[in-house]
Amino acid sequence: MIYDELSFLHTYISLNHGLTAAMQILEAKQWKDEPLGFHPTDNARITCELVAYENSSQPGPYQVFEEKTRLYVVIEGEELMGISWREHARSLSFDGEGQATLIADPIGVIHAKSGHFALFMPGEPHTSGMESPGKKALVRKLIFTISD
Repeated sequence: MIYDELSFLHTYISLNHGLTAAMQILEAKQWKDEPLGFHPTDNARITCELVAYENSSQPGPYQVFEEKTRLYVVIEGEELMGISWREHARSLSFDGEGQATLIADPIGVIHAKSGHFALFMPGEPHTSGMESPGKKALVRKLIFTISD
């Protein structure tokens, strides 16, 4: 898992070459004004979804991807993202799309906010959408799923 300022995303391209395409998609539009939902990409290995929701006081289940990298870019608002041990995911059964869910307590929390990104590699359990204590907020973010 990597959490950093968006201006440093280019320094992580060597970890996954799909990040180059994700950066181009990110820079191509003013995402605050775009409609919610999936947006087309020129790369069959990458999906791009713009979502918006009010964060919650309770964490949801953790997502784990067997062979996919997930890039989250907060466009507006802020939220807490929970992370858990990779070892917790090793015994999971993945569905036909290589995804599984895990119920666990967070071992760490990221305070994700506008202008930052979180990058989760295959096998890294994570959840998002939690509010900072007493700070309900509308969150708008891009989710890139990169098939490895």
